[in-house]
Order: sequence, then structure tokens, then C-alpha cells
Amino acid sequence: MNYPGSRRLIKNWIIAIILALTAGILKEGAAQENDKYGNDFFATLDFHKVILNKNQSKPDKYPNTISREQALDDFRYAAYFLKYGYGGYDYYEGKNGFLWDHYFTSVIDSINTKETWKVQDYAELLSNLTKNNIEDGHFHISYGKDKRYQNYSRWNPYRAGEKIDTANCSLDDKGEILKEQDYLSDGKIVKTDMVVLKKKADYITCKKPDGGEERIALTPIQVSTQEKSGLFEEKEIQKDVYYISLSGFNPGHPDEMNAFIDSAKTLSNYPYVVLDLRNNSGGSDPIFFRWLENIEAGYLVYPLMKTVRSLASAILDYNSKFNRLERVKKNTKNKKEINSLKKRVDKLGKTMRTYLEQKDYYSKTFEQPGTSARNIPLGNKTYDGKIFILVNEECYSTCELVTAMAKQFPNIVTVGVNTGGMNSFGDISPVFLPNSRLGYYLPFKAFYLGENGNMAEGRGVMPTVWSEGNILKEILSFIENSKHDSGRKKVQEFRS
Repeated sequence: MNYPGSRRLIKNWIIAIILALTAGILKEGAAQENDKYGNDFFATLDFHKVILNKNQSKPDKYPNTISREQALDDFRYAAYFLKYGYGGYDYYEGKNGFLWDHYFTSVIDSINTKETWKVQDYAELLSNLTKNNIEDGHFHISYGKDKRYQNYSRWNPYRAGEKIDTANCSLDDKGEILKEQDYLSDGKIVKTDMVVLKKKADYITCKKPDGGEERIALTPIQVSTQEKSGLFEEKEIQKDVYYISLSGFNPGHPDEMNAFIDSAKTLSNYPYVVLDLRNNSGGSDPIFFRWLENIEAGYLVYPLMKTVRSLASAILDYNSKFNRLERVKKNTKNKKEINSLKKRVDKLGKTMRTYLEQKDYYSKTFEQPGTSARNIPLGNKTYDGKIFILVNEECYSTCELVTAMAKQFPNIVTVGVNTGGMNSFGDISPVFLPNSRLGYYLPFKAFYLGENGNMAEGRGVMPTVWSEGNILKEILSFIENSKHDSGRKKVQEFRS
């Protein structure tokens, strides 16, 4: 007998089986593809050859070309440190697969287009694709003795890929343009209503308190720096105003750094001090702490630091401390500092050996990343005058960090425009790729500061008071006006 219903049922079963088999094949293929870019992608890396700074020092010679296979090996090596050692990996959607789906795959696909790569072309490829996916100004790639590819552009990560220069646009904790901001103009404090009405590519239109509209450019304001010269400068610019300028917290210049630290001892003779940090590119934050302990009592709350402990981060941390130890040995005879660094280097060396003894060491990380805030003890002297710290859009890294921390003290006021926005990730350490010998420089720590633990990369640190143009002239005018009004108490308006 003919049963049409049975035939249809059998037909549906056959179709279902075929679909299930097809799905299984596709799933298996997808799994293989994921394995290609997943943990198995790193399984063949041999860290025993490069551990403990072997092959990690800056090379003397560089090859002109490398094969496609060597280029892939180099990127696998770099990608490992990016995934397991980079402080900003999760920030740039590493957990959600963005970096795997876009950055990693685009690099691998591009490498596979050539059988042989010129090392300089390979460096430019890695640099360009890195900039497109990881907008971290600290992250850079070096080639040869002098060539360095770095991203110093500003961006706003809150605007879904839309890049906006924040150099002269104060933003709140959500990355939105601040609605109200103190403004220093003609030596007087002015409150401005910064309600955004509309935004264009190169400017925003804001509503003024009187109901009118005002255009604010979204391009950087070049602040005059004619008053500055050299790495460090100090001088009396008025009978009651002392001026200190520092363009970098650079431990490689110990004479200038010690002179800066000692300059704090002069401040007690002056009711007003101007610390000019404009165009300060950053460096070592303990230099600022040592300066601060000469003028402030109590404690400085250091921001939360987050590091993911893994073999990658241990190697990066080791290289950073090892290189710092070598610099300290060269530039100072401070045995206490040398011994302290040596102990940390030895401890990190043992940590790396511990990882290497584990199975699948390349993918091992601590379940709970270490997050901590520190109270740094300062001195027992309190400077009772007012300190104005000048900042601009060319302040980066450590300069931004110490500017944010200085705002903890009631007698310190920051004046200028938003800083450059390289303030979330730090402690840069290089790994030199085994074949091309390119330097892959990664910051392996993340910093959090503020009520919401927020120091969003690209936003920069907002000054207490907004001021454009010749900030120093504005401050001197403000000080003069305050003398004729209600004395030094008038300066407290900066913090209102």
C-alpha cells in the first residue's frame, strides 16, 4: 500500500539528517577556525628561548626581509603578549572577540598575501592595523635604531567609533561634553553653560548663559610656550610668584630631576607658585611624589592599578624592571634603590620559571586580577600658599596621572585644557619579535582614578579651570585682581 504521509515523514527525516550532518561539518570547521586563532594558535611558542631577558634586549642587527612563515610566527608571538599581557586588552573588547575578529584576522590575512616581506613593510603593516583597532598612544612598534611607529592621535571612545578631538572640550565621566565649566578670562572667573545644541565635524554649537550660541572648535589649540625653555627651569617671575617648568619626568636626566625635586624647598618663600607642565610627555611618577613630599603632609592616594598575572605580563614586567635597573645603575649610586630593584627582578624571574613548569603555561592566568590602591606617605610640612599647575593637550601619560592626583589637595589648582588622553594604561615594556626583531611595546598596567574608577583613554584629565591662549598671563592677572579684592582667599574660587 502507498502511504503518502509515511513517505513525507521519511523524506523529512532524511532532510533533517542531512541538515544535522551539514551543521556538524560547519561547526567542526568553525571550531577548527577558532582553534587557528585561539589558544592552539599559541601552543607552539617556545618561551624557554627568550625567558629571562635572553633575546629581549634591543638588537644590534635587523634583517632586511623575512618569509611569510616567519612573519606569521612573529605575529603569533606579538599576539600572545597582546592577549595575555596588555593592560588594555579587555578595554578594547578582547573578551567579546572584537580584537580576534578584526585585528588578529586582518593581520594574518594581510601577511598571507606575500611569500616574502621586507621588514620595514612588515613594520608598517603591523603599525597601521594596530592603530586602526587599538587607539592607545603608548602602544608603539619600533624598527631599526631610530624608526618608531606611534599613535598620538586623540579620540573619544564613547562615541561608537566617531573620532572627536577633546583637546578643548571638557567631558564628564560618561564622555559627554561638560554642561558647566569654570573659565579663566581676562584674569576673572567666568562660568559658562556648555549645553551642546549640535555637532559638526570640526566644531560644536553650545548655548551661552545669555541665550545666545557659541561655536567651539574641535581642533587642538596651540598654547603659547614662549615662557618655557629646556627640560627644567625655575625663576622668580614676580616678587610673590615663583615659576617652575618641567617638560618631562625623565629619570635619564638625574641632574635636572634632582633640581626639580629640590625646587620645592624654595616655595615657602612665595605665596603663589606656578608649576608649568605644558608639553610634558610623562616619565617616572616617583619624581613627582618626591617633589610633592617637600610641600604636602599626609598621604597621596595613588590610583587603582590592575594587572593580569600571566607569563606574558611577568615577562613584560621583568623586562621593564630589568631595563630600569640598568638605567639606575648607570645614572645613580643609590645602593638602596639598586638593591630594591634587584630583588624585584629576581622575584619576577622566579615567577616566570614557575609558569614555565605548568602545563599549558602559555594560557595560564590568575582567576582574580590584582586590583589595589595605595596611600603614598608624604612629608610633614604643609605649604600654605596656592599652586597653579598648567596643562595643555600635549600633556601625556605620567603627567596626566600626577595632574589628576594633584587635584586631591585643596591648595593645588589645575588650569588649561584637557590633557592628551594617554592616561589609562602604562608601564611600557618591549618584546622584540624573534624573526623581524621589531620592537613591540606594550603597556601592561591599567589605571583607575575618580569616583567611578574612570580614567577613560582618549578623554584626558579635565583641568579645574578652563583657560586658552597665554595661561600664565591669565593667572598673573588673576593673582593681581585677587590682591585688590579679598586677598588670597579669592583664589579659592578656582575650586568652586
